Amino acid sequence: MIEEFGRRQSDGDAKRCKVTTWNSAEDLPAIEGLASIESAIWHIHQSFRGEEPFWRGHGDSAWSLSPQVYRGQTSSKGEFRSYNEKSLLWSFVSGAGVRMPNPPATDNYLAWMHLAQHYGLPTRLLDWTRNPLVALYFVVSDERSIGRDGCLWALSPTLLNDEQTGRPRFPTFHASILTEVITATFTGEHIAPAPTVFAFTAFQSDLRMLVQQSTFTMHQTKDDLRGLPSQQQVLHRFIIPAALKHRLENVLGAVGISHSSLFPDLGGFAQELKRTRFVEEP
Repeated sequence: MIEEFGRRQSDGDAKRCKVTTWNSAEDLPAIEGLASIESAIWHIHQSFRGEEPFWRGHGDSAWSLSPQVYRGQTSSKGEFRSYNEKSLLWSFVSGAGVRMPNPPATDNYLAWMHLAQHYGLPTRLLDWTRNPLVALYFVVSDERSIGRDGCLWALSPTLLNDEQTGRPRFPTFHASILTEVITATFTGEHIAPAPTVFAFTAFQSDLRMLVQQSTFTMHQTKDDLRGLPSQQQVLHRFIIPAALKHRLENVLGAVGISHSSLFPDLGGFAQELKRTRFVEEP
């Protein structure tokens, strides 16, 4: 069912901004400005009973909620190729040490997996953030999805964990449910059956993770989160129309959410400068 946002917003936004579960056959909702973002946050606060949600932004609303390692890639000849996660991770560990001033210990598998995921390596993790504006930036700035509607996902991590593990709390960094899965990913050791998916708070081993307020879900299979039996309680989706992406990107920049603020290194700064329109002096 579609619910109107009736609180903390203008009458104009109240008529336009709606929320619905991701697979509803009815008209999809739209976020058109800061007022409707505020209303979306308020709706999630009510729906998740005051819980702080995880947020994730997709430039294309059709994209799945499954980790990159399970999606594989298609070669130039049209052949599908699966990723070898273990090989990718160890190659990353072996080459990353000289590229960062204070790398984690080689056997700190948790830190290495977080770093690998955050720098774009395919892993069984899916990135989320505690900041909806950070998630929205990834919707409106994704150049792969120009001309397509994007979406902002909101996830209840405690409802997800309660469904999957029987315990709504987050696993600690030393909890066996987390360390055993990650260790087995690096070593290939056999472990007892683990939940299909669960949410946990990131081990912040890099500045990017700090400023992006990173969190994760850990996935043991390629199953899409959109197919959860409880998806109507665990997930909500807000649509961002393609025509509004550029305007929303400018709005986010005005409140300090930009490429260089979320990627605070020289590379991120250079990328932001490339996207800036300068007027040449005569």
